[in-house]
Amino acid sequence: ECTGNQVLMDVLENLHQRSMILWFVSVSSDRRAYDIVHEEHEEVLARLDARDPDGAAEAMRRHLEPFLQR
Repeated sequence: ECTGNQVLMDVLENLHQRSMILWFVSVSSDRRAYDIVHEEHEEVLARLDARDPDGAAEAMRRHLEPFLQR
């Protein structure tokens, strides 16, 4: 929503819906994992709010890296 780009919002919504099941299974039984994911999301949003695209991209890479290694 921050971007005002409807195409990007649609893509992210689709990705979010597809990933919800995997995310729920991976963190539902581990509170610390949930806290880490929440902190990572907060970092991405903070970088977007600061209009720091490079920082947001790096924060997103750090967030996704563990999922890509599985």
